[in-house]
Amino acid sequence: VVGFDYKGYGCEKYKIPPLSSCEDGVRFAEMCRAAGAEVVEYYDRKDLKRVGFPTKAAILEHWRVVGEKMHANDVFVFFFAGHGALQKAKAPEEDGETQDESMCFVEPDGKPNFWRDDDVAKMIYKDFHPDAHLLFVTDCCHSGTICDLSRKILTGRPILHLAAVKDDQCAQDLGDSGAFT
Repeated sequence: VVGFDYKGYGCEKYKIPPLSSCEDGVRFAEMCRAAGAEVVEYYDRKDLKRVGFPTKAAILEHWRVVGEKMHANDVFVFFFAGHGALQKAKAPEEDGETQDESMCFVEPDGKPNFWRDDDVAKMIYKDFHPDAHLLFVTDCCHSGTICDLSRKILTGRPILHLAAVKDDQCAQDLGDSGAFT
């Protein structure tokens, strides 16, 4: 579970507007625990129980470690609540798209560090067993294909993605939660 509020540690100098996404993460984590899941939480708020600050590097490393342990029919759930962004694609897309959808991670000084949809798909392919069951829940703007699951390398894998909105839409923050959560 990853949640960002983007408040009080430098995000304002990068013009990143604050959200209330950590509460969404806490609620999602509680729901997963109630279902018997082992939950690991990363939030950008120090007052919440967490493994650590949710830098992109920390999350990628956690994915690698978990992915190495996954076998056929194991289940992995990833929840992201924060900002999503559209960025110009770094390379031509297989589906003809000219933009990448990205999750907005930040460093502890508030500097943004985006995780692009292409990189998410490549990591799923590389780090997770092809028969592991994966669920992605992304509560952010432009989240429709933020995991890029239409890539040929992921065809036939048991993967589900629940997105708050389509790629060209913005999610709504309601103050204590997003409209999706």
